[in-house]
Amino acid sequence: MQLQTHPQSPPGPVRRIEVRAESTGEGRVNIAWRLSGDVSRLLIPAAADVARADGLWRHTCFEAFAAGSDWPGYREFNFSPSGAWAAYAFAGYRAGMAPLMLDQPPAARWRQSVDELVLDAELPLAGPRRGEPLRLALAA
Repeated sequence: MQLQTHPQSPPGPVRRIEVRAESTGEGRVNIAWRLSGDVSRLLIPAAADVARADGLWRHTCFEAFAAGSDWPGYREFNFSPSGAWAAYAFAGYRAGMAPLMLDQPPAARWRQSVDELVLDAELPLAGPRRGEPLRLALAA
C-alpha cells in the first residue's frame, strides 16, 4: 500500500512511501516501510543504542497503530532510524496512554541509501484471538 501525503504538506524530498504488512500467525506482525526520495535532505538522527524513548513522533519516525476487536483501545509503535523505539497502550482515541510493557524490544532493521530509507519491523501483537481481525494504521 502507498501512504498518502497530508494535503497541507508542501512538496519535499520524499517522493513515495510504501508499506507492506503481514501476520506471522504467531502473534506477531511484520511491517516493511520503504521511503523513496532524496534521503540526504531528510533530518535523520544519528545511530544510537536500541532503547525505548518518548517523543519520537516529533521527528523522523515510522509509526504503526494496531487495534484488535477484543482489545480495549489500541497500541502504538514508533521507530526512529537512530534505533530508538516506543510502544504505548491507549484506552481510547488519544486517551489513557501508558507504556506498553514488552518482554523484549520490537525487532527493527533499518537500511539507508541515497534514495531509500527502509525499515523492516516485527511487532509483538499477540492479543486478538486466532482468526479475529487486526486493524492497522501506518504512518511516517
